[in-house]
Amino acid sequence: MKIQVIITAIILLALTSCQKKEALWRTIVYNSAMEHSLVSAKTTSDNWLRRLKMEVKKQGNSREGLERIKRAERLKKETAQLLGEIEKVKWKMVTERGDGLDPKAHTVKRPLASSGLRKEVESLIKKLASYINFLKAEFKDLDIEPFDKTNEGYIQDKKQFYDIYFKGTNVVEGLTSLTHFQSKVLQYEQKVAKKLGPIGNY
Repeated sequence: MKIQVIITAIILLALTSCQKKEALWRTIVYNSAMEHSLVSAKTTSDNWLRRLKMEVKKQGNSREGLERIKRAERLKKETAQLLGEIEKVKWKMVTERGDGLDPKAHTVKRPLASSGLRKEVESLIKKLASYINFLKAEFKDLDIEPFDKTNEGYIQDKKQFYDIYFKGTNVVEGLTSLTHFQSKVLQYEQKVAKKLGPIGNY
């Protein structure tokens, strides 16, 4: 009887281990897909500004056109700064919590370690809120469609923000959340960019 119990326990442990590995692998694959999507979104953003400058030049560099470029460049600057701040937290999570990258596994060496870095993560809340406030104030004349109110609400409360996106997460899950917010920032930028033009070419 005892042997059967032991065998059953071993089987259950093996199944649990397999399930955890499968869940981890799915998260790694999902995070990788998000990273590729982020690179594509950044490229699209950069190309948009180049096209805007080309369009304004083609139209004779009018005062209105040059003003659009000026506003677009400020938008890009603020966006790049915030993306960079999030990237710093990601890299710190990779190196300090994940023990660096494992080139063979295409992820961190310690993917199941606690994501931690609560102080650094919570410091992003003020920066995210500041970015949204910048967009609302600087481009209020463009009649931009509302931003995601749910996310706006979360970033007003640092404890709620941390609990929802990072509490209890491992390194891979934490990195996925940070990549999610980088994508959100580019989506917010896109809403403004479409108003600055070229229309339909973001």
